[in-house]
Amino acid sequence: MDFKQIIARMAEQRSRWVELEPGKHVRVLRPLESDFPAYIERRDGQAYWSCSFAQVKSAVDAWKGFTEADLIDGGADDEVPFAPELWAVVVGDRVAYVAPVRSAVVDLISEHRHSLDAIEKN
Repeated sequence: MDFKQIIARMAEQRSRWVELEPGKHVRVLRPLESDFPAYIERRDGQAYWSCSFAQVKSAVDAWKGFTEADLIDGGADDEVPFAPELWAVVVGDRVAYVAPVRSAVVDLISEHRHSLDAIEKN
């Protein structure tokens, strides 16, 4: 495997497909461990995992089921290839997509931290 294939496999291992609405899915990536501090929110002396709108825009790296007709009036039924710039516009205009992506990011971080804690205990 070359390094690009290894990076792709690593991304696959830290991702999850999330359904936004029937037939529309996005692949959400867990941030790298080195980025975890940016996902901590402090409230009332407590630390919580959080995910900002900017982080939601950068957490998605693929999608399935999005067609031109879904995105523009009179568009074709052809599936549209994923592009980060397009995702940023789509999620900015369809804010209902934010919550499931935000939840997936927080869940992925929490699950990863729990697995690291379990390894450290052994």
